[in-house]
Amino acid sequence: MPTSVEKDHDFLLKGDVFTKDVIETWLEYKRKKEVDAMRMRPHPYGSLFISISRPCQKKDGVRLEESR
Repeated sequence: MPTSVEKDHDFLLKGDVFTKDVIETWLEYKRKKEVDAMRMRPHPYGSLFISISRPCQKKDGVRLEESR
């Protein structure tokens, strides 16, 4: 999904402060080092949904481990 800077970065090119190459390199770095790293982390609600979708089984009040 393109970011706002990817869609519209003409204002950054005015005045020769940034080059197109610098902007593209920065976007690639941010995506690789920050965005992708964040996507790889588990979400706190993930464990809640897993526990809801797989209710634990009990026998005589003791939780049985799931056999796979």
